[in-house]
Amino acid sequence: MIRTSMWFVTLALAAALLPTPAKADTTYAVDETVGAGSATGFITTNGTIGTLDVADIVNWNLTLNDGTNSPVDLEGPASGNNSLVLLVGSDLTATPTQLIFAFGAADGGRLQFYVIGGPVICYSTIVDCTGTIGVSLDTLTPDTHFVFTALSDTEAIAGPVLAPEPATVILLPAGIALLLLMRKRFARPFRMTTT
Repeated sequence: MIRTSMWFVTLALAAALLPTPAKADTTYAVDETVGAGSATGFITTNGTIGTLDVADIVNWNLTLNDGTNSPVDLEGPASGNNSLVLLVGSDLTATPTQLIFAFGAADGGRLQFYVIGGPVICYSTIVDCTGTIGVSLDTLTPDTHFVFTALSDTEAIAGPVLAPEPATVILLPAGIALLLLMRKRFARPFRMTTT
């Protein structure tokens, strides 16, 4: 009975001692066909779940191929920093495993990774980037060779998550090690002594 109680005390103590992980960055894989071309790579957010703002997008590395010209890379702040991001409206949302864009929204929303006057990938709810609603891209400077995929519903544009969150990777082994240490500590037989 005492041994069982000590095991529960050990579990409760271990749970109390483990820190609560901070919100970690989440990286989503991009692999989509756009017209005769493609966009591949990743988009990283700050871990926010729900509607995203431009500040929630912390990095990206996207290889754009329009099917005709040489592919180009658009790189975010931690990947080379050769491009910018623009997010208008509230059409981009994140789940734990996907980035979702509402192409059917009526708010004029747009998500764009771009070099000024040059290569661009644009997710748009309005006739804007190429004259159609959907995903468009171009690899040229100036941007004169758009290819596009028309979309009208809510679609996943990236996912699943590329890797587990760093906090999970660090805390899980630490928790297991603490439990094993505490179990070993309390595994000795209980002896009553009399004086």
